[in-house]
This record gives sequence, C-alpha cells and structure tokens, in this order.
Amino acid sequence: MSRRDIKLNLITIKLKRLMITVYTDGSCFKNRKGGNASVFLQNDVILFCLIEKCEDTTNNREELKAVINSLEYLSNYEEKILVCSDSKYVIKGITEWISSWEKKNYKNIKNSDLWKKLLTLKKSNCSFKKIKAHSGDRFNDLADRLSKYN
Repeated sequence: MSRRDIKLNLITIKLKRLMITVYTDGSCFKNRKGGNASVFLQNDVILFCLIEKCEDTTNNREELKAVINSLEYLSNYEEKILVCSDSKYVIKGITEWISSWEKKNYKNIKNSDLWKKLLTLKKSNCSFKKIKAHSGDRFNDLADRLSKYN
C-alpha cells in the first residue's frame, strides 16, 4: 500500500467519524401532490440529497417522511446525527409530544403511522434542531426547493 493510499484511508476513516447533519423539508400543493427532501452534510459540505415525490398527501406527512427517509438511509450510521427541520410539528412531536401519544396508544393522533415509524428509527445518536424557515439558511432553502421540485 502506498503512502497516498494510506493517507486516503485515514481521511475516509476521519470522515466516517464525523457528525452528519441533515436538513429536511416537506411540501404539499393544493392538488395534494407534494414531496420531501433531505440534504446530508458533513462540515458544511453537501454529501448528497434525497428527494421523494408523493400523491395524495399533506404538508405535515411530507415533513415527517423527510425525516423518516433520512433516518432510514442512516440506519447503520453509528456516529452523531443532527436533524434540522423548520417544522415545529416534527421537532416538538419527536422531542416533547410523542411520549404522551405513546401512553394514549396514539389515539386521535394524525399521522400516527408515521410517528410510530419515526420512533422506531430514532436512536440515541440522533438529535433534533428547529430552524427558522425561509431565513436565508442555504441548506434549509435547498431542502425547501428540492421538496417542491416536480
């Protein structure tokens, strides 16, 4: 193995140990067509994006699905994951409300199928952060634009 190969392997190992930040967003239009998107970053460098288009949906469902898709994709990632969302519904739901919903067996909770799925994907290495929508954050703005791309 050459010195260059060793150096590249060390860089790869260091990158794998870094926290991944994911910016998520969902959208829905009047015709109930929508989508969701996730932008994956390490050290403010975009690694890749996930985009999904959906029929017969709502904005809240798409906001949740963006987070679910991200965590499914990172299900084997063992380092820290920070999920950034401009959805109060998503952030408050997963960090504050979900424990009481569980106690009530999700009775009368909209999107309970997605909340249950999100809870199974949430691991101890995952944290959530509420960010302000349309505030000029380039990664949030990118996730917003991608979620609306048809």
